[in-house]
Amino acid sequence: YDDVPAALEDNYYVRTKQEAERLVVAARGDLPNATIHRVGAVVFAAEGDVLQRNIDSNAFFRQLAWFIRLGAAPDDLDLWPCHVDLTARAAATLAQSAGLANTIHHIEPASRGGFADFIAAGPDMEHVRAVDFGGFLDRLDQAAADPALETAVTGAVEMFGLLSGVAPQARRGRLEVATERTRLLLGALGFSWPDRLPAAGLARMLRAAATHVS
Repeated sequence: YDDVPAALEDNYYVRTKQEAERLVVAARGDLPNATIHRVGAVVFAAEGDVLQRNIDSNAFFRQLAWFIRLGAAPDDLDLWPCHVDLTARAAATLAQSAGLANTIHHIEPASRGGFADFIAAGPDMEHVRAVDFGGFLDRLDQAAADPALETAVTGAVEMFGLLSGVAPQARRGRLEVATERTRLLLGALGFSWPDRLPAAGLARMLRAAATHVS
C-alpha cells in the first residue's frame, strides 16, 4: 500500500521508477485503470532457457557476471528472481480483474533467496564462495591488482557506492517488500509461482554470465 516517498532516491535507476509511479498515480483521475505493478529481478522464462536480447545491458546479469568472475558473492544480498513469462502472466491476470483497478501490486515469488544462492544453484559454480560483506571487500582488495578483473572490481565498487564516502547502500538498512496480498490475489485467480528455479534457464544464464567480460 506504500506510495512513492516524498523524497526521491538519489539512485538514478530507482528514481526513474519512482517518478514513473507518480505519473501513474496522477493519471487515475483520467483513466479507468492506472495500476502499478512492482516486480523483482526479471530473469529467463520458466518455460525454456531463452535469455533477453540485450542481456549484456541488464544490471542484474552484469552483477552476476562480476560475482562469478570475482569468485565471491555477498551472502546477505537478497534476490527475488521473477521469470519473464510468469511475470507477464501475473500482471495480465491482475489487470483483467475489474475489482483490482487503481491499486499497487508486488509481483514477486514468496521464496526469498540471494545472489549467492542463485549462483550456487547452477552447474559448475563451485568456485564462487558466499562470504560476508567484510570478506567480499577483502576479495575486491585482492582482485584490484589483477588487470583481468578490472571490470568486475569497478562494477562492484560502483554497485555498492564504495567511493562515496558513506556506508554502502546494502548496509544502510533492509528494504522489506510485502508480497503476501498480491500472492493471495493471484492464488485466488489461479496463478502460482514455481517451487524451484528451472534448471535449463538457470544454467544458460550462469554460463552466459561466466563468459561475460565487458
